[in-house]
Amino acid sequence: MLNIKSTSRPVDIAVFGATGFTGSLIVAYLAYNYSQLNITLVGRDKIRLNVLARRHQNADFDVVRTPLVRVCIACGTHYCDITGETPWVARDLLLLHEKAKMNKTFIVNFCGFDSQPADLLVGFAEKILKAPLSSAEAFVSMRGTFSGGTLQSGIAMAGVPEASDLYCLGGGPSTTSSSVEVDDHPVCPSETLGCWLAPFGMASINTRVVRRTASLKGQRFSYGEALCVSDEKSAKKQTIVASPKVRQSLIEMGKLPKPGQGPDPLLRTRSWFKYVVHATSVSGANLWLQLSGGDPGYDETALMVSEAAVGLLENEGVDGHWGVVTPGYAFDPEKMIKRLRSAKLDSGLVLADGDHVGDDNEFDADFLAFRRTLLKTIKNFLAEIAAMAVRQAKRRVQEVRRRRLIHSTGEGGGSPQALVAITGQ
Repeated sequence: MLNIKSTSRPVDIAVFGATGFTGSLIVAYLAYNYSQLNITLVGRDKIRLNVLARRHQNADFDVVRTPLVRVCIACGTHYCDITGETPWVARDLLLLHEKAKMNKTFIVNFCGFDSQPADLLVGFAEKILKAPLSSAEAFVSMRGTFSGGTLQSGIAMAGVPEASDLYCLGGGPSTTSSSVEVDDHPVCPSETLGCWLAPFGMASINTRVVRRTASLKGQRFSYGEALCVSDEKSAKKQTIVASPKVRQSLIEMGKLPKPGQGPDPLLRTRSWFKYVVHATSVSGANLWLQLSGGDPGYDETALMVSEAAVGLLENEGVDGHWGVVTPGYAFDPEKMIKRLRSAKLDSGLVLADGDHVGDDNEFDADFLAFRRTLLKTIKNFLAEIAAMAVRQAKRRVQEVRRRRLIHSTGEGGGSPQALVAITGQ
């Protein structure tokens, strides 16, 4: 259990959407790691809330999400969520930015796998280089699956004009680089990384978030993302995307999960991700940063948003950076990465020349090859013990739940110090 004291408010953290798939993972994480806090569960089904509170499970969030944020701002309650819906933030929430800023309230969207790794690594790179960035690029390798809520959110976003707007959250074309920014990275081999590069499905979210962070800081630089896969065939597969109508039909036929459904624990133990960012400053100095972990969409997303909520609870938000903001702007990227590392994620820093930042030497491909081999070697071992670890964790959570009462309806009055919302999961 991590060391943190409860606040003076009757509720420390409220979890809105607690009965959804990802919501249940967030509740489990908070109950196990922060059992000393007063945690309130919020949802539309009181019976399921009571079951979840005792046993440790998606409301139509679209109807209440904007009013919920308005209430948080009015009450001075910090808010974070795991939405990936840039159109909603661009259309509704940015209008609330100045009011939230005036009330010294943090409204921090995109606190899950979309888009904490990208936003924090880029911000940390800028801090290390001690100079504005000219460009940054992320290379993502991962194994994971989608829940029904995530699929439904993707279908809802398809065709919405703001979703295809590269600068819907702010910012504009780079003033320090001639690179043309696009969502879909071309299929091509990378000798440096020893893989094939392909379009990354979440780039249309993460790039907007990174650009908003840059805009809030008064900066502009080029940023893009690519997926790393093993061969050309796999890379070309990433360019094939089923239409929203086809995806909806597959959901109705039971071939894709419905909202509230998601991958089972064993499948999640076999999932993983690695985020590598290469950043270059206006002076030409460059470096590589990496963040890696387990199941990106659910286990690690639950971890990331939970730690963001606790970070807000501990007043780790940067003074003056209130408003409708991003993880990389609300928090000091270095401190948040350290918080995630202390939770269990792994991060690494690789300098341009292996000694100090500033030279233009090419990144040592042998190091990456060695690291890939090492990770592959230990991956099989981890997979063997992962199932056992999950069972042990479940038993521990059950024990914590038996010892501690988690409020299920928010009874007791007063507004929470921080609120975490689960959208479309």
